[in-house]
Amino acid sequence: MKRVMTYDELKVRADELHEKIEAEVDGDYLIVAVSRGGVTLAHRIAVRSNRPLNFYSPKTNTLAFTHRYETLVFIEDLVALGRTHARVREMVSTAPPGLYAENKNWFFCPLVVDAKFAAQNQPLPFKIYGSIESDWIVFPYEDDEKVHEGDHGLFRDGSGKYGKST
Repeated sequence: MKRVMTYDELKVRADELHEKIEAEVDGDYLIVAVSRGGVTLAHRIAVRSNRPLNFYSPKTNTLAFTHRYETLVFIEDLVALGRTHARVREMVSTAPPGLYAENKNWFFCPLVVDAKFAAQNQPLPFKIYGSIESDWIVFPYEDDEKVHEGDHGLFRDGSGKYGKST
């Protein structure tokens, strides 16, 4: 079932994710918003943690950051199939030592993990996340009329109605 998340719910859940990050990540870390879905969420977390906001684009595999930190914390709104996580993992693991982060420490932190993905990927490939949901979540910054169940973010090649120009 498709369910629209409100901005109020997004703020509460972003704050909860921020608390999990603070509890789990040792030392100094850099907040990295995974474009596009993670930008609003990561902004909220960056403000709460008083840290600069940096960006990663899975489409171009580009990381824009202010300077190196001990740890990178990638913020994403939804993991449905795990492809963006796989791109981040590949980028970080193949980078020369010290290019992005000292010692290649990194975390991938989605707000929502699709229940089907979670069931097929135990243990989960990330340890910090908001919740596992069986509903198809439509975030408040998305157009509810254009988002269809099964529409997979960056990889929306199927519908052609959202995320891709026709």
